Amino acid sequence: MSAFILTAEIRSTTDRGLAIYQGETHDVVDERTGEIIARDHFVWLPKKLTTILREWRDRDNRRMAEIEIPEWLAKEKELI
Repeated sequence: MSAFILTAEIRSTTDRGLAIYQGETHDVVDERTGEIIARDHFVWLPKKLTTILREWRDRDNRRMAEIEIPEWLAKEKELI
């Protein structure tokens, strides 16, 4: 099984997974106003399939990480 290494911001973690953010947004319609707004696009990864190779804080104090996941998972989550 080949591995895929990515760098991303970790936005949230639970016992079973972590939410990563790579700078992508998607448009969402506000139901109250009808306004179209851009929201950050998160990808949830299962912890049991991820390995954090290194972790650091950037200048804006965001939690960044170099993460290794199976290539099939990266394709399934459309990370490659």
